[in-house]
Amino acid sequence: MSKRIQRTLSKKEKKEEKKLQKAQKKSQKKYKISKEKYDQFLVLKLMKGRNLAVRDVSGKSDPYVMLSIGKEQQYKSRIIKQNLNPVWNEIYVFGLKNLNTKVKLECWDWDRLSSDDEMGDKIINLSNEELKSGITATKWINLENVESGKIHISLTYYKIEGKKLVTEFDYQKEKKIGQVLRDKGLKVSMKQKKMISSRLSSLEKGTDLSGLTSVDPENPILTNQNASGQLDLEFIYGYRGQEGRTNIHFINLNEITYYASSIGIVLNTRTKKQRFFIGHHTGRIFCNDVHPDKKIVATAEETDQGKICLWSAETCELLATVDSPHNKGVMSIRFSNDGRRLLTVGMDENSTVCYWDITQNGKIVLLSKDSTSSSKILNCCFLYNDHTKFVTCGLKNLHFWEAQNNGSTLSKTPVSWGGNEPSLLLTIDATSDNHIITGSREGNIMIWSWSSRSEVERFRAHTGPCMTLKVKHEDGLIISGGKDGKINLWNASTFQREKRINSIVGGPIRAVDFIKGTAIVGTNKNQIWFTENVNSDKSSMLIFSHAEEIHGLTSHPTTQNFITGSDDRSVRVFSISSHKVINKKSINGQARCLAYSPNGKLISIGLRDGEILIVDSKLQQLSNKKEATSPPIKMLWAPNSSMLLISYHDGYLDIYNASSVFRRTTKIQLMAPSVFIDWSVDSKYFRVLENNQIVVYESEKGTKVTNLQEQIQWNSSSCEIAKEGNITTCLDSIHNWISYGKQNVLNVEHSPLNSSQPTVYRGHSVLVANLMYIQDKYLITVGGPDMCIFQWKII
Repeated sequence: MSKRIQRTLSKKEKKEEKKLQKAQKKSQKKYKISKEKYDQFLVLKLMKGRNLAVRDVSGKSDPYVMLSIGKEQQYKSRIIKQNLNPVWNEIYVFGLKNLNTKVKLECWDWDRLSSDDEMGDKIINLSNEELKSGITATKWINLENVESGKIHISLTYYKIEGKKLVTEFDYQKEKKIGQVLRDKGLKVSMKQKKMISSRLSSLEKGTDLSGLTSVDPENPILTNQNASGQLDLEFIYGYRGQEGRTNIHFINLNEITYYASSIGIVLNTRTKKQRFFIGHHTGRIFCNDVHPDKKIVATAEETDQGKICLWSAETCELLATVDSPHNKGVMSIRFSNDGRRLLTVGMDENSTVCYWDITQNGKIVLLSKDSTSSSKILNCCFLYNDHTKFVTCGLKNLHFWEAQNNGSTLSKTPVSWGGNEPSLLLTIDATSDNHIITGSREGNIMIWSWSSRSEVERFRAHTGPCMTLKVKHEDGLIISGGKDGKINLWNASTFQREKRINSIVGGPIRAVDFIKGTAIVGTNKNQIWFTENVNSDKSSMLIFSHAEEIHGLTSHPTTQNFITGSDDRSVRVFSISSHKVINKKSINGQARCLAYSPNGKLISIGLRDGEILIVDSKLQQLSNKKEATSPPIKMLWAPNSSMLLISYHDGYLDIYNASSVFRRTTKIQLMAPSVFIDWSVDSKYFRVLENNQIVVYESEKGTKVTNLQEQIQWNSSSCEIAKEGNITTCLDSIHNWISYGKQNVLNVEHSPLNSSQPTVYRGHSVLVANLMYIQDKYLITVGGPDMCIFQWKII
């Protein structure tokens, strides 16, 4: 964006701004790195601090961090004003002679009128960190010589041998980076530089390196230019429950993992807090699995490159990634029971099966691949005690596979049905005695023998399709879930049903897992349910959103509540603090547009067929009008809550009077459809961005205004911002900050109004359909087709 509109600052604000700029300028003094040539490097990311010591009378501190190796390499972070839990997200590069090196970390409190105060320190001995080239280690550092405080950092070590970069991974994505190594006297090929660049970009949570400063020997620091006012993803409402199966897994008794849109999620079922694997998948994740040690999660997406990622369940840091041969995406992914092999099935017309090795250094290596002709494969699993044997199932097919010649070749044997084949096998797993368990569209569970390649037993498990099943070896149980909304627990040896759980969830079941009497269930309504005791038949909903596309979004003018509208014919009120739905309403149409009146008394709901509903703050309907045939794309109430503007997809704009009886007073034909509208402060005028031109109208009669435009005081600046920034989709601004979505990509861009370098935040997998700031503290975004709501906190 080339230009932004700036808000006029008060004298007091200007004074404070000047003080802060002076302090920041002082803190950004850079220290030259040694001119000596190095063949080893340490990339240290300074992420954040927690519970730092109080050093100011305000009960806060102004912390910054000093990092050094000897006297030659010394760096100083920026100052975070009045914060005991600061977030830096800055990256520093050190040259190393060997790993027998110590890094000194010091935390200080900045003071304007006196010397800075100590806030603790720590010596990091690299020889104790077990560093390997190309692998990132993340840890909390407990500060010493201070009453409290710890610092979160990550360490990535790189080694050069001759002209070759020694690394454990094969990075393929190209990012921009400064001449870190070449400027230090090393000749580094473009391929090697791309590999390091990709690794550095993976350290940034949700941030592209294009928005960061480059690295050079005089200024060896990567830091976000818009440090204050950054967005931190706090919570995601939603889960991909309509297409995936068996995609929720227990990590331990208190934590589960699943995915939404392009983000892997770890949720603590007790505290309701989420951790995110974000910024690495470029498209929607379609399948996942958990390593037998419960420390690694595998996710795969449905894009043309079929990217596969392995990441840490504890830190959500990327461990390894590879673009697979699945050119239409990955349908299913499974670990072997010993964790040494990985199996993937593609979405291509031949249902390509790929057999992968997970090396000791964490690399994913393709050993072999094969296909099953045109028979669609939906799922796969390894034999329990042999990673060279596995089974696939799908549309009228079941194949037994063996990996031979150290995995370089695959052989397959189709099952002999004997004239009683199911139409579709949806889900599969293996017992510890090498029986294969499948669930069919007809609702049957079918038991197969590996040795004879034939069916052993078949019995009815569900009314309608058996959508998911999982063998729990430690409990000796098989747990199944069906479209009928029921859960069954079966004895894994006798195949007798031990427990049937009825109606604990609100819809057909897509995923289920079980641990020590506790069950977690995912439904096709994108909900996740949790029950602590399967014998009680009681459950609670952990995750919820909408069951179809989400486009409508508005917020209450004074509380931290927001409302969403969806194609699932419902509107829902969410509480930011509790992460819960506190009210909802079913409607007779697909909700595409919402707007809260400034007085908080009325909510307008625009339906896809053009109908407009008016409800009160408790969602009780007061009025409805059907005077348009095109979907509304924007609704905006006048500041005095007496009028409502509605812009439609066909280019018309309606003015409704809401002071007494809700009625249309004026209909205007715009030059082009527009979502950018502003009211004047006195509600007498409004303006619309039409074909990149701002047109002003008088609100009472709807006539164009050509004079006195400079004298009008506007209540918002969306038209000016959208015109200057060439924004064509949704935007919202608050004080001196702006966020806007990008059409057909998964980014939210967030920056100061006068910034030409917005920060990119990744997460939504198709588009950002709508967004809105809430009380200077939060940004809410909805992803349209991904059916997810993201709650970002401004930090």
